[in-house]
Amino acid sequence: MNKLIRWGLSKKLGRERFVVRCPRCGVEGNLRKKWKLRGKPDKYGEATELLIGLFDCSHCGGTYRAILSKQKIKVHKPKRL
Repeated sequence: MNKLIRWGLSKKLGRERFVVRCPRCGVEGNLRKKWKLRGKPDKYGEATELLIGLFDCSHCGGTYRAILSKQKIKVHKPKRL
C-alpha cells in the first residue's frame, strides 16, 4: 500500500508537496496533476470529497494514481417549489 507523506513548502503561497512511493519499484514519484472528485451525498447530506493525484515514476517510467486526501463535506439540497 502506498505511504503518503505531506508537508508544506511555503505557508505564504499555500503550496504543499505530496510524496507517494511507486507501487512497482518503491521510488518516490513526481506529481503531474491533481484534482478533486466528489461522490454522491448519503442520507445525512454528507458527500465524500477526494483529492486524487497522478504521479510519474522517474525510475521505472510508470504512471500511477493515489488518493491524497479524503474528507466529508456537507451538501445542501435545494428545496423544491
